[in-house]
Amino acid sequence: ERSLASSPQLADARVAIAALHAYDGEGVAAAGELRRALASTPDAIEALDWMGRLLIEVGDTERGLAYLDRVYGLDPAMIVSRLTATLGRALVGDWNRVMQDFAFVPADPFDRTMYLIYRARAALWRDETALVLPDLSDLPPSGAGSIMAMFQIIGTRRIEPHVRSLLEQMLPTAHSATVAPRRAVLNAQLRAELLAHAGLMADAVAAIRDADAVGLADIVWLERCPTIAPLRAQPDVQR
Repeated sequence: ERSLASSPQLADARVAIAALHAYDGEGVAAAGELRRALASTPDAIEALDWMGRLLIEVGDTERGLAYLDRVYGLDPAMIVSRLTATLGRALVGDWNRVMQDFAFVPADPFDRTMYLIYRARAALWRDETALVLPDLSDLPPSGAGSIMAMFQIIGTRRIEPHVRSLLEQMLPTAHSATVAPRRAVLNAQLRAELLAHAGLMADAVAAIRDADAVGLADIVWLERCPTIAPLRAQPDVQR
């Protein structure tokens, strides 16, 4: 805020404030700051990225994808922007483009960790139980552990007790001093998908309730994610 007081057009400061709003589940306030940032700096990468994510979540998928594609066009190092756009296309059924995007595997270990998490999530949505676990030897241990757990659940449709414990550690769904509301929502969404894939429908509904309790606003995911389709008839999800 001090930066904005000295230079009201400073895009980076506005994006930083927008990100704080977004992580606190304050989407309207975040969008306002992002609009002001882009008005002064139309190619502000982080502003374009955030705006694309938020637009997809509220159902304006076409505009959201356009923002994210622009980000990746301006800076190909923004791998997560590309992956977010890929999952957005999956939710609207553009699977040819989705698989085309996933054909590019990043070389950087961090980027490849994110790639494999997004790839596993797409596999959940497509019910790809034969998805092969790749070599994870050069990935960070925490990321590799998460990926192994996801691939095991996808392939077996089961969640063993030790894997359930790992899920609860890696996907906390309660807002806390260390888990922002937005992160808690995203964790709960992924947890719901994994639980539903394993046939644990009551637990999956509970995860969606957890997401709703901290500010679930991802309309497209609720309406179109294939993995949670069996849950949509549940009263708690219909509300």
